[in-house]
Amino acid sequence: MSDGPHKSLPMRRHLKGFAERAATSACTMKEVGEAWLPALKREFAEAPVKEVVDTLGAGKKASLFAQDRISQLEALREKYRGSAAAKTLLDCAVEVASSGLTGEAALSAALENALESHTRDCFRSVEEHWQREGTERSAKLMRDRLHATRRACDYKAVASDLKSGERPITARKRSGTEEGPAL
Repeated sequence: MSDGPHKSLPMRRHLKGFAERAATSACTMKEVGEAWLPALKREFAEAPVKEVVDTLGAGKKASLFAQDRISQLEALREKYRGSAAAKTLLDCAVEVASSGLTGEAALSAALENALESHTRDCFRSVEEHWQREGTERSAKLMRDRLHATRRACDYKAVASDLKSGERPITARKRSGTEEGPAL
């Protein structure tokens, strides 16, 4: 008997935990969504949010010229080379800086776009893995649950948490006999 495709999923531990919960039909969609938020925040914990805040003008030391802001953002790429979340955030920040946005509006747009884009990327790789490793039925269930989770995610609230510097928490596990799935 197999433990399911989530065991061989080439992702980080917190993303595997989310995928396991999403694959379990005993978990409600609310529980799947609750598992995604800490995983997403943990992905962006290593992203240069504070530097992007300062560069886009929501902090203290923003440049008046868009090209200078873009140059500062591009310089951060070398420092955060190994992080997909950092790359996505920097891509989105460069995009909003080049469109002329500054301040809080630019930061909110960059963070929300980065969160949504990174969610799509993670979900695409999970869905592709399920297509290869799982059954057709489990792949369809996973696709439907991932799409529902992505649509229900409040990116604005997650962006606000990231701006405030809130530390990511882990998804709560049910461990007691009274904490089983809803009937």
